[in-house]
Parts: sequence; C-alpha cells; structure tokens
Amino acid sequence: MILLHIIGGLVGLTSGAVALSARKGAKLHRKSGMIFVYAMLVLSASGALMAALKPERISVIAGMLTFYLVTTALLTVRRPVQGSRWMDISAMWFALMIGILSITFGLQALSSPTGEIDGFPPALGFIFSTVILLAALGDARMLLAQGIQGAQRIARHLWRMCFALFIAA
Repeated sequence: MILLHIIGGLVGLTSGAVALSARKGAKLHRKSGMIFVYAMLVLSASGALMAALKPERISVIAGMLTFYLVTTALLTVRRPVQGSRWMDISAMWFALMIGILSITFGLQALSSPTGEIDGFPPALGFIFSTVILLAALGDARMLLAQGIQGAQRIARHLWRMCFALFIAA
C-alpha cells in the first residue's frame, strides 16, 4: 500500500506541475490534468486508509479532504449531465461530515493531556475544518444558484486543484 501511495504522490506532483504550466484548455493541460486527478485519488485514498489503520486521525482528514477537493474540482469543469445534481449534493454533505469530524479531532487534541492528537497539534484540525467548511459553503452557494459559469467556475476548479496539490506537496 505504501508503494502505491508513493507512486501516486510522485505522479500527482509531476502531472500537477505540468497541468499548471501548460496552456489552459490545451490537450496537454487536459491530459496531464486527468493523470493528476487519477494519481491524487489513489494518493488520497491510500493515505487516508493507511492513516486510519495507524491511527492518525488528522491524516485521515487530510486524505478525505484531498479526495473531496480533487473530485469536486473535476466535477466543476465537466459538463453537467441530466440528473448529476445528486453528486454535488452528496459532495457537500461529505464535506460537512469531514468538517465536523475535523473540529471534533481539534477539540480532542485541545483537551488531551499532551495537547495533541496522534502527535498532531489541535491547530491542524481547525485549519482543515475551516478549509472544508468554506468549500462546503461554496457547494451550497453553487447549488442554490443552480450552477456557476465563467470566471467563478474556473476559480472554483483552480483553488480546489491547487489546494489538493499543496496538501500532497
């Protein structure tokens, strides 16, 4: 599992760098972007699973957050198909669940005798929860507006992919 995680990380970092430097919308950007998506999904899922087995609860949150960000960033640039709204609603609820869990872990770290949870400070739980809950708020705004277009759509795609790349790095 660790080898799969490492390979996913190497491929994700490399393809992410290529996608960021390629002309947006060009074939190279789309191809390297899809490689990035697959690599990041492997990286984040394997990382969350390994962290759950240790246990490292904050690392589980990081893996689930990365998986969510990459998935929703991809859904943002894909053309919506009839009946696909359920995916956006499910993603928003997933983000809310992760956000609440992250706050819980941060509070557990604050109240522990060592001031940590699984070796991590409480600040990480609160930082991740802030990012996750802001992303869920963006999901809710998008759902209420019945979708987004233009610069808002590109900004949503870009910040989610770049934050996922930041977590991987």
